[in-house]
Parts: sequence; C-alpha cells; structure tokens
Amino acid sequence: MKRKFTILTLVIVLVFGLFVVSGCKKKAEGEGNATVQIVDFDGKELFNDEIKFDADDTLVDLLKNHKKIKMTGETSEYGFYVVSLCGVSASNEDHTYWSIEVNGEYSLVGVSDITLVDGIEIAFLLIGW
Repeated sequence: MKRKFTILTLVIVLVFGLFVVSGCKKKAEGEGNATVQIVDFDGKELFNDEIKFDADDTLVDLLKNHKKIKMTGETSEYGFYVVSLCGVSASNEDHTYWSIEVNGEYSLVGVSDITLVDGIEIAFLLIGW
C-alpha cells in the first residue's frame, strides 16, 4: 500500500513538473544572429534576413516585436501558435498553417520551444493541410 502511494505521488509530481516546464519560453543561449526566412503559400519570399538577438530574448518575442515580421498568434497550453507573419495569415478556411524549419529540418517543436543559438536558420513556410 505504501509503495502504491509513493508511486502515485511520484507520477503526480512528474506530471505537474511537465506542465510547469512546458509553459516556459526558451531563452537564447547567449547573443548572436539568426537567419529568418518567411515564404507565403505561392512561394513568394516575404522576408529573408539576419536578426540580432541577446541572451534574454525568446524567438516569440523577437518575431512579435520585429518591425517587418510583426508575428501574431495565440498562446495555448501547448505553446504559441503562429497566425500571421509579415501581414500574411494562416487560416482554417484556407486550410493553411505556418510550418517551421530549423537549420533545414522540419521542426518537431513549436515556435515557443525553439532556443536561439548563434547561426541558427529558421524558415516559416505557409503550407496547406
């Protein structure tokens, strides 16, 4: 009985810890430059340039506050969901979303979980589903 209680307590603590950690924004690992590319549904490049970042920056804040990118979206329990970049929006009606590639590979995490490191290349591609 005592062993079951200990295991149950451990499981509850681990699940709670996962919720706490998943809500954290990933900060940059030092300062540096990130190359950001944004491509719309028709393949038109909307943005392709380096953006400087500091150690306390997050990718979400960097893109929201950039004068040309002006990223908008929604925060949920799973992280930040990108709705628009450079004034172009993804929508359920058009069956589109912003796909993210990091260093040429499809990102397995959302935009709020990407850690900025010097030299990182991030591409946002508006694609259909």
